[in-house]
Amino acid sequence: MQYNLSTLREAYKSQTLVPIIGTGLSRCFKMPDWGELIIRIGSMYNLSKKQMESIQELIKNKDYLDAIDEIKAQGIDELNIQTAVSDYILQYKKTTDKDVDHNYVDLIEMHCTKYITTNYDNFLADYFESQVFTLEDIGQGFLNEIAHNKYDNTIINLHGMIGKPNTIVFSKQSYEKLYQSELYKETFEAFKNRYTFLFIGFSLDDIYFQELMDKSKRLTRSRHFILLSESEATEEKIHKLRNRYDVECIIYSITETSHQEAIRRILESICLLEQAPQKLDTGSVENKIIDISATEGKLDKLLRQIKQNESKYQIGTALKKYLRLLTDEDFQILTDNQKRDVYLGMVFCYGYLCDYPSMKRYLELARLINTEEDYYFIYRREAEYYYNLHEWDKAIEAIEAAIKFKSNDPTLLVFRDLLKACSSVEEPRSVAKPQELQEYRVTLHKYVDNDFKLYAQKVSKEEQKYTYLMLGNLAGQVYQQYLDAIKLLNKAYNLGNDLHILEELGLYYYYAAIKEAHLESLIRLIDVDLSMLRRARDCFELVIAKSNGKFKESVYKRIGYQYLKLLEISKEYYRLSKEYDAVYPYFGEEYDMILMKANCDLEMGKMDNNVLLRLNPEDRLLISMGYYHRQKKFDIIIDELRSIIDREEISTKRLYQFFLDALFFRGRSKLFDEYYKKYQENWRKDDTDQLYDIYAQELSGNLADAEKGYIELCEKLESPLIYQQLLQFYTRCNRPEMVEEIYDTLATKKRDITAPDASNFYCVYIVFLINQRNYEKAVDFYCAYEALIIDENVKMELENLIKPLICDYSNYEQRINEYKKIYEEFSVPHALYEIGILYLNNNQFEKAKEYLDKAEIVGFSIDQHIRNASEILLGKQVDSPLLMPSKVCEIIAIKQLKFRTPLDPCFSCFPVA
Repeated sequence: MQYNLSTLREAYKSQTLVPIIGTGLSRCFKMPDWGELIIRIGSMYNLSKKQMESIQELIKNKDYLDAIDEIKAQGIDELNIQTAVSDYILQYKKTTDKDVDHNYVDLIEMHCTKYITTNYDNFLADYFESQVFTLEDIGQGFLNEIAHNKYDNTIINLHGMIGKPNTIVFSKQSYEKLYQSELYKETFEAFKNRYTFLFIGFSLDDIYFQELMDKSKRLTRSRHFILLSESEATEEKIHKLRNRYDVECIIYSITETSHQEAIRRILESICLLEQAPQKLDTGSVENKIIDISATEGKLDKLLRQIKQNESKYQIGTALKKYLRLLTDEDFQILTDNQKRDVYLGMVFCYGYLCDYPSMKRYLELARLINTEEDYYFIYRREAEYYYNLHEWDKAIEAIEAAIKFKSNDPTLLVFRDLLKACSSVEEPRSVAKPQELQEYRVTLHKYVDNDFKLYAQKVSKEEQKYTYLMLGNLAGQVYQQYLDAIKLLNKAYNLGNDLHILEELGLYYYYAAIKEAHLESLIRLIDVDLSMLRRARDCFELVIAKSNGKFKESVYKRIGYQYLKLLEISKEYYRLSKEYDAVYPYFGEEYDMILMKANCDLEMGKMDNNVLLRLNPEDRLLISMGYYHRQKKFDIIIDELRSIIDREEISTKRLYQFFLDALFFRGRSKLFDEYYKKYQENWRKDDTDQLYDIYAQELSGNLADAEKGYIELCEKLESPLIYQQLLQFYTRCNRPEMVEEIYDTLATKKRDITAPDASNFYCVYIVFLINQRNYEKAVDFYCAYEALIIDENVKMELENLIKPLICDYSNYEQRINEYKKIYEEFSVPHALYEIGILYLNNNQFEKAKEYLDKAEIVGFSIDQHIRNASEILLGKQVDSPLLMPSKVCEIIAIKQLKFRTPLDPCFSCFPVA
């Protein structure tokens, strides 16, 4: 079960988890089942006693669709039956107990982007401000836009809605029309392959549903999940679900609890950070509110609901209710204490939304109220306000005023120490001074022992949580002791699972991961703690997935840049490209963000002119030349840069290096010597420039000295990029035995050298082995070092490369669908090329030509060998993949990764061909 929960957490964090809700989830409302609905409808139309007995017999045998057909046989048409179902359910809903324990709110609080339900009752929509679609609504749009933001916060009513009776699926005819339709199969297939389903209260015994799952499984395989109680989860059913439908069971016990509570615990566990306690306790928000009596009135109930919204970080909802209350005449009958608490609640909400002017305005309104109670809460909120603005002296003054009212409150004391520490350090800085660290340890151990256990025992859970949170910020924000901050904030998170704490925890994991890199713009993979980086990503993605509305906007403002930077460091460029669109609006024309997007596009093999035009001329030229470099368009580089160099308008060393690289790879020896001399006159020589001395020797034909130079540079710098230059040299000299010898040495004896960029290092070697037709070793090498390849896109491309060479043609349709999704979402030309190659390797030559043509149309350069192979094979169909001409197989394999050849003589992020 734990493995299944981990998989569901990953889907939830990536916002690809879609709950599918069946009738079982509405049983707690005692809604009528199928049998009761059919009998009720039969009674409405005054059927004879004999007819009703026949219908009841069919219901007894669970032949519900035949029972409905029996009603229709009496001359009652489909629309009348649909309207009757709608009217009866609407009438029944008016009598249901809305306070009964149920899981609809639990599902809504997960903030999944989409929900699917087969229920007519609309309970899901009752608790969720969302768009509601039927299948026909989805079918009228474009299926490839399902993942777009416009379909977020969506409920899809599969069997129709009571508000639209003609959409209700109730009879055999309407079921067949739905489940047998191409629209349904295509739409369901699109969802099934893109998302992870979690079936709740849903039966898989429906014959039409079984047929659909069977048909879709023949196309591609996707793993999904279902919640079942122990009594439902028989061995036979588990086996059938897993082996026939690829649906895994998550089994819960109701021995000591109810279905609702057991399901709630599983849903909450999915939303938790891995290894955190499985029982979610949202705790309470640090806002004082009026006591709620047993006979609470309308306003008391409203205020209590708003506080519940705040505690669940439904900030936008809470704020709307506050603003509605302010304009309501009932606001005037509130007590002064209640009015003050409304204003302070709005201060709390605006603080989370980073709206500091509004925060100040309502603080001032709260101050104007003369209450019987003290100003403790006002001073506290005032201190938080000035803390957010980094106005430390004013914040300290406010917290000192609060302490006068509650001198024994540990949360005030630790907040004061945090503020004093903030005011005493210089900003910005990356490392705390030794004297400051001594002060930090003294402050820390006023509250906790060496194991970070609080000295104060007689404090509430909320006070413990807040103390740990403040100490975590003291450690991380002020003194850069990120590991201490992580331990302290984990303790706070375990006390309440607050999203705010999870957000802070993610930031400190992120800064701990890159601490050795110091300057974010110069982060190198070798300096990054990848395990910490993964934890940071878990935290960020859980916060983003769990938040919505205004609160999600504030989350993006606070952690959006770090999240995108994390994806860039991890080389998850497709995810970065997608998340950039969500984050960017909250940063305006932030230059670092725009440059990050331009580099991301470059890594994905494309250029976006709208992004390039927002860069300064120098960066625009760097990105453009990097793109042409990757595409091996050296003549364009030479033409564009030569005139600029001649006019002495180049101020960036890297641009000049691009020009020299292009001359070298085009074999322009005389021009290389001429411009390398000018280069040496303009820039001081460093280690990277030694490489250009070696290039000059190689171009002049002095291969012995060039080889010696490469070897000396490898020993001096021990960089995988320099080793790859030596290997490329041996390849050009047709000495493959030397390449294999060096790679084997690096992989077995000097693995630390390859660590900074293992994905590219092993990718190059595997392609080399395939070039040498050493397919068995290529496969063995990939299997041995797969764990070190962190770039999932490189992994996928390597597998596509290797599979045809070992006659493994399995599952290629699924890989084609994956590339189609990549192209649909990101418009990456090489995805079309990969689809063409997969079709070519699997003897679908017409399809191969179609996609290769598409790739060429959108600017991807197709190697002439592959183009020729596809044209030849169109006239020479073969019956078996095993009969694919071996030479064509080799050509396809060897050329396949040409767009990602990761060799760079200049240590930049731009690879050379």
